[in-house]
Amino acid sequence: LGAMHLLMLPLMIVAMLLRRDEYAQDHGSHSPPRGVALPRAFAHFNRRFANPVVRRIAGRLPPFAIVGHAGRTTGRAYRTPVAAFAKGESMVFILVYGAHSDWVRNVVAADVATVTRFGRSEKYGDPQIARGEEAVGSVPTILRVPVRLLGVEVLRMTRAAV
Repeated sequence: LGAMHLLMLPLMIVAMLLRRDEYAQDHGSHSPPRGVALPRAFAHFNRRFANPVVRRIAGRLPPFAIVGHAGRTTGRAYRTPVAAFAKGESMVFILVYGAHSDWVRNVVAADVATVTRFGRSEKYGDPQIARGEEAVGSVPTILRVPVRLLGVEVLRMTRAAV
């Protein structure tokens, strides 16, 4: 019996790794996962440690940008560092944590965000989540293979009229 208990933990870890997409989703919504999102633990690490560092260069050094948005319920102002790519009059954001991330939900709810790139801030609106081949076609050529393989979603927004 003791040997079985010792084997249980490694076997559970293997099972979880094989079914990673089920464990990586936001269980609060109980909706099936769309695409692949990085585990929420990684998002927590990024928010706490990486974002403060990236925030120092984001908005000035591509592909990093800052998305200014308001909280859905509090109205509090947030500034989230992201990877953003211009495509014509649109801005494309790769959603490595999925469309359920707070900043994405805030932007979609408000229908507007301020994007700071190259030291300039501009308003963008009409947020649209793209998946599958539509997402692949939205990103720069160098990112198409990873986006296709990982099934990552993207958020597209159009520059708002001033």
